[in-house]
Amino acid sequence: MLSLSNELISKQRLTAFPYLLSAVLIYSFLCFLTFSAIEEDAFIYFKFAANLADGYGYVFNRDGERIESGSSPFWLFILSVLYALPLHIISITKIVGYLSGILCLLLMWGICHNLSIKRIYALTSLLLTACTANFVLCSHWGLESPLYVASILLLVWLCTHRNWSNYWSIGAIAVLLSRPEGFFILFALLPFIFLAQKGGKNFFYSTLFIGLCFCVFTLLRLYYFKDYLPHPFYLKMGFNFNDKLTPTLQFLNRPYFYLLAVPVMAAFLQRRFWSTQIITIVSITLLLAYWSVIAGDQKPYLRHLLPALVLFYLLVAKGLSILPLANRRYSPSISLLLIFTCILINNNYISSNDLHARTNPLPLKTAFNAFIEAPALYTNGFRDKFKEPMTRTYIDRVDFEKTHHKKRYQSLVGEFINANYPKGITLIYDQMGKTPFYSGLDKNYIDSRGLTYKTTGYYHFLHRAEHSILLSNYKKVFTHTKSRLSPNESLLTQKKSVLDHLFSIDPDVIMINKNLAKKLPDSVPALLQQDPRLESLYQKAYLLAGLVEVYEKPGFKKNKPITPNGLHVVELGSSLAQRAH
Repeated sequence: MLSLSNELISKQRLTAFPYLLSAVLIYSFLCFLTFSAIEEDAFIYFKFAANLADGYGYVFNRDGERIESGSSPFWLFILSVLYALPLHIISITKIVGYLSGILCLLLMWGICHNLSIKRIYALTSLLLTACTANFVLCSHWGLESPLYVASILLLVWLCTHRNWSNYWSIGAIAVLLSRPEGFFILFALLPFIFLAQKGGKNFFYSTLFIGLCFCVFTLLRLYYFKDYLPHPFYLKMGFNFNDKLTPTLQFLNRPYFYLLAVPVMAAFLQRRFWSTQIITIVSITLLLAYWSVIAGDQKPYLRHLLPALVLFYLLVAKGLSILPLANRRYSPSISLLLIFTCILINNNYISSNDLHARTNPLPLKTAFNAFIEAPALYTNGFRDKFKEPMTRTYIDRVDFEKTHHKKRYQSLVGEFINANYPKGITLIYDQMGKTPFYSGLDKNYIDSRGLTYKTTGYYHFLHRAEHSILLSNYKKVFTHTKSRLSPNESLLTQKKSVLDHLFSIDPDVIMINKNLAKKLPDSVPALLQQDPRLESLYQKAYLLAGLVEVYEKPGFKKNKPITPNGLHVVELGSSLAQRAH
């Protein structure tokens, strides 16, 4: 009997292999096409990983303060461990993201098996995921998104598995480490997991273990960073409900969502669709969508909505599997027709965020057309880009950003700083992604926006907290804790005091993004631009890319600047501005 059971399991795995392989191959090909895509915020992780690996600690500047500017300690730990490999950190990150994406597909297949979904419909969910642009791009954007999705899927797989459901706490810890809001999502999920587990000692001990882990993580954060929450919370958490809701609604406003919703809504009306497993998946999906609104994330397609979208595809597969058409001979044709129709209708937007209009609305199509034009050049460009990601190759002609402002200027500005300024200088700037990384790890950056610098970050938060009951209540707890843990650290709330602090640092260079200062007139970069001390203590030296104003302390040796290819530089040091290209 045991041998017969093992034989059946082996046959099931063998027949499942072609389905999985087809999804993985399509996903791999699309990752190959979009390999040059990279997200600005990923370079913050890269700099932290380099400093951790080199023994400087969890700091943005090598001699700077401890600050948790990344959203995922688990992701940063992986990058810092792998940093020593004889491969560029960007390529390492893309490999880890790609493998995380494959893990997501495998976990999705396992969840479909747990839910008794037919293979053709399981394949439907996998192919929809593999062909979704934001899933493909997030796999090598350099952020923790693929790890976060894999953690959510691991939790779902454990909760829906007949034999492994008692170990759901493993998935819960993975979610907790992948994103800081993991605890709040898990807390809201406890009633549903309680129903799925039917209570019992195992549920109680698992919940106690997760709560203990959360307390340990919080105490470690308080001890090391003197803070309750990761620092991005203070800058990114929104308070205006309309502003928070708009990006999520824009992301969901796509034609193919309505087509896919048909089998799900039809299945919702049937009693056999519902089970404790499905209730768990639906609740997680809704919680993730709700959190994307609460967090006010302007890029929900990068984080919270991505796992929600993947779980939605699983619900589509389950809905298709119980509809009357599912048991007929032509069900495979219907499933494949649905897949290709959705891909055609879906213009492969990674975002509908027209407020910024920063993204290419057809990333996969754009990359595929570039590949078809010159397959050999594209393949060689991929090979060269993998070996040395910081060089431009043929595949960089595919622009995943619509506007000039987000194409390459940040990395070019960093190259300009690296070529024209000495090691060890201190700079104030409002963009902490590519520019500090490309300018060299030996330079100290003070973030006037506050993402990687506590003083300015807390200043922005304390002003925003006045507009929110939730944030104002946290502000009371936060200020009391800071006064106890860091009595020598003062929280600056006045414009003059924060500007006095920045000028007291005596930076060698101050850089201001004109667009950001204009868009956010109450921000510290805008206040710096208006402060008369900027003109009296510093001299305007350059205008880079038509956007970045560079102010220098008097006394810098003036040689003709070394200008990276592609960067437009205007010299402002003399009465007659000279241009360099």
